Amino acid sequence: MIPVEQEFFYDRGDVGDCVRAVTASILELDRNDVPHFVKEEPGSDWYDTWEKFMIDHGMTPIMLTGPWQTPPKPVGYYLASGPAERGCKHIVIMWDGKVAHDPHPSRAGLLEIEAVWILK
Repeated sequence: MIPVEQEFFYDRGDVGDCVRAVTASILELDRNDVPHFVKEEPGSDWYDTWEKFMIDHGMTPIMLTGPWQTPPKPVGYYLASGPAERGCKHIVIMWDGKVAHDPHPSRAGLLEIEAVWILK
């Protein structure tokens, strides 16, 4: 995993690209080689395209949804999403139950974890 920062931010009036940044980070790609999935396919339509992109790059994401009293801690890197203090959904990279990389410059992480993606 090589940390990649977001380029676009919800709290600055754009469609945030945290999904793009964590995808580039986990796949160790340049941010410009990863689509801005959420902007290009509004709503939840982006998810299938993102999942196919991940699979095409050798990584299968397996989504687990909460709520949990204690979120699962998969072995290795995994993704977690939930609400951010900025009033939007956000996604970060986790390792052993701790944030390994938050692509937003605030590094504030998540208020709670609603879903995780194990990466196989």
